Amino acid sequence: MSAAYPAAGTGRRGDPLARCRRAARDAAVTALALILAVAPAAAAELPAPFEAKYTGRRFPLRAEATLRLERLGDYLRYTMRASVAMGFYELTETYDCSVMQVQDGALHPLEYRHRDRRDGERAVRIQFDREHRRARVLRGNGSVTELEQLPSPAFDVMSIQVRLRADAPALGPEETREYAVVEKGGLRSHRVRRAGTESVPANGVAVQALKLAAESPRRTSTFWFAPAYGWLPVRMEVGGVTLTLASPPEEAARPIGPPPEEPPGCE
Repeated sequence: MSAAYPAAGTGRRGDPLARCRRAARDAAVTALALILAVAPAAAAELPAPFEAKYTGRRFPLRAEATLRLERLGDYLRYTMRASVAMGFYELTETYDCSVMQVQDGALHPLEYRHRDRRDGERAVRIQFDREHRRARVLRGNGSVTELEQLPSPAFDVMSIQVRLRADAPALGPEETREYAVVEKGGLRSHRVRRAGTESVPANGVAVQALKLAAESPRRTSTFWFAPAYGWLPVRMEVGGVTLTLASPPEEAARPIGPPPEEPPGCE
């Protein structure tokens, strides 16, 4: 009913162990697709475009990032450009990008890219084929993973943040929602719930924010969205790194751009 193939160049069709591994992956992806067959309802309004700066520290490192959400006709492009430094020495720069298409209020990812200036093997590109419910994951080390029979919609690690921002206003206090997320290691389920409200010191101002916790088999990520500023993300904690808004929230809003002649892409 579904299949998730191993990286290119691994596993032999005649190998019984390889067949068992493929069967186990098939069963896992099929089960996840069934669990997520009833996708969360689309929010009444899509998140407004914005651009804002964020900072974070994890001794002895410090991070700076710029998040930008563009609305171009029926497309959204969400990017994060980040740098990590120790003292005056910059260790690396990273780039993350997701392009989505909007149809009937729903977000459908088209492409995701990740680059790390320090290590090319950490690069990831995900190409989504919505029509055939497939995705191809290409990694900087040359491996390729094909995923089939995906739930609709299936997100990447950037587009899921846009979806959560759209769903945050309607998420009930005791409600839990499931989202399918394609990561570099395959398809995973993220279970999202409200985790209360908190006052977040953003750019020197205390901002009230709704806290959402997204739990996956690998980790729990947390996002804080400020309803007073169009549900702008004011803090996020992903992979042990916390980024907090460092630019004025009232200056984050950006206009909707004109429809492009061709679908936009990542760099």
